[in-house]
Amino acid sequence: MFRWLLLILVLALIITLPLTTWHLKENVTIRAVLVDKTVPDPRFREHKPVTWILNNQKLINKDTGQPFDFEEDYYGFYPLPDDEYEIRSFAPLEYDKYDLIYFVDTYGVYYKEFYEQNPRGDRSPYIYGGTQPYEVEEVKKVLNKDNVFIAEFNSLATPTEKEAREAMEALLGIKWTGWIGRYFNELDYDANPELPTWVKENWEKQHENEEWLYEGPGYVLVDLSDTIVVLQQPEDIGNDVIRINFSDELAKAYGVSNNEKYMYWFDIVQADKGTEVVANYILDLTAEGQALLDEYQIPHTFPAITRTRAPYNTYYLAGDFSDHQSIPEFYKANFLNIFYPLVLVEREGMQKRFFWKVYFPVMQKILGDLRDHKVKESA
Repeated sequence: MFRWLLLILVLALIITLPLTTWHLKENVTIRAVLVDKTVPDPRFREHKPVTWILNNQKLINKDTGQPFDFEEDYYGFYPLPDDEYEIRSFAPLEYDKYDLIYFVDTYGVYYKEFYEQNPRGDRSPYIYGGTQPYEVEEVKKVLNKDNVFIAEFNSLATPTEKEAREAMEALLGIKWTGWIGRYFNELDYDANPELPTWVKENWEKQHENEEWLYEGPGYVLVDLSDTIVVLQQPEDIGNDVIRINFSDELAKAYGVSNNEKYMYWFDIVQADKGTEVVANYILDLTAEGQALLDEYQIPHTFPAITRTRAPYNTYYLAGDFSDHQSIPEFYKANFLNIFYPLVLVEREGMQKRFFWKVYFPVMQKILGDLRDHKVKESA
């Protein structure tokens, strides 16, 4: 009997401790600018996870006095009923008024994504998108040693033009090589509806209308001129997928699970001198794969997360890290990043484990540092 009572007490403690500790945690108000131009429908899949993490960390929107609302508390593209939309610009910014500025995704919304069904990602004229030079200037104007700027893929690549890109690079302490890429668990065009039509068509043009006959897992890399490089398993890559590697020291500091798989879009950047590389992408390449990348002067290892501490606090996330389709509604408890991966089913190619084991703890660390600074500031 005593054992059963003890077991019940332990289970009750396990259940109630995350709830109790969360509710006892102090609310901290911040003023944040979340920019998401890639909202073709009301799923808000790019920035909804960001607002969820802000709320889970008990960071309150200073402008409303409420938790962050993913439907309202962002700037960019707002889809409306009946194929209507609204553009909300964050500029101009008031000097020295912001704690967090986060460019979640500035890729934008394109005609086919908004007005039609476009699962293949077929290219069409864009309605709105790209980082603009005046936006970078506004961000630079308000950055100081007390706030933080985060930018994420896609904030540098097309349709962002050269002037804005170079200004962003200078702000973040990085250089974009012009290449982006993605791991696909199936390169067979007919078998994988997520493989974009433009990848297949551009590759066939590049190879004088040779037919695309790839199948099986692999990477597709694309540069600014639409040159396509394909790394196929087993010829070019081994049995492993792209992984994100932290040093042991930084893995501990950020609380991440090290060497986790990453299987979505990324860009290939280089860190400037003085820019800290928090984590690197590691590709499992064969000798043939290494030779193919060398032919196009593409590095084998490149930054996944970078950080600068001076003159501004900035982070660049060189992947579509926040994009998460199944973010839960409930956030009012601690340790949810431990619980949710245990109950969520991970299908091939999905990023649930990466989200909870890498992105969430990285954001928790960044926001925790910001939170600690705000608490000290108000003491």
